[in-house]
Amino acid sequence: MTRIAHANEHVLDEPPPVVTFDTFGDNALTLTLRAFVDSVDARVGTISALNRAINQAFADAGISIAFPQRDLHRAGRRPTPDLGRVAPHLPAQGSQRPLPVAGRQRR
Repeated sequence: MTRIAHANEHVLDEPPPVVTFDTFGDNALTLTLRAFVDSVDARVGTISALNRAINQAFADAGISIAFPQRDLHRAGRRPTPDLGRVAPHLPAQGSQRPLPVAGRQRR
C-alpha cells in the first residue's frame, strides 16, 4: 500500500505514507493508509485513485476482500406477495437465479 502511495503523483514523500493495522472486524482486517497530498483540491481524486490501485493490487495478488452476508428469516405466517408483480427486477419466488447487485461485478 505504501508502494502504491509513493507511486501517486499527488502523494508527498515527506512526511512519508504510513500503513497501520488498526483492528480486526467481523469480516475484515482494518488497514489504514495515511498520506499527505500536495493540494487539498487533489484530495478526493487521490483517495479514489489510491483505493482503485490498492484494490487492483490485491486482486492481482489473489487477495479477495470479504463482504458480509446476511440471512433473512421471515417471522409470521402471512403469505408472501407475488414479488414478480411487485418488483419485476427480482427473480420469481423459488428461483435460483442470483439477485443483481448494483456496482459489484463478479471476477
